[in-house]
Amino acid sequence: MRNPESQILPTQHTRQCVPTAAELDDYLGVVGHRSLELFLAMMLLIAVILARKAHKSLKAEAAAKAQRANKGDKRRRRRSRLGR
Repeated sequence: MRNPESQILPTQHTRQCVPTAAELDDYLGVVGHRSLELFLAMMLLIAVILARKAHKSLKAEAAAKAQRANKGDKRRRRRSRLGR
């Protein structure tokens, strides 16, 4: 037979509110709380790294686009000087 303390009561299961910090501390304990903080810090670090990577690639793409546009302008200027 199951342990009655390990069963989830219907009131706890259907509750739709966010747990308070005190409830989280009771549930996780000190070790769990530290691991949660570490996990969230790692997620934040990964998000920052991905955002920086995306920013760099967008900057490089914009620079390449500007360079191509500038190259086209030079060709047009050359043709206009030659009288074509």
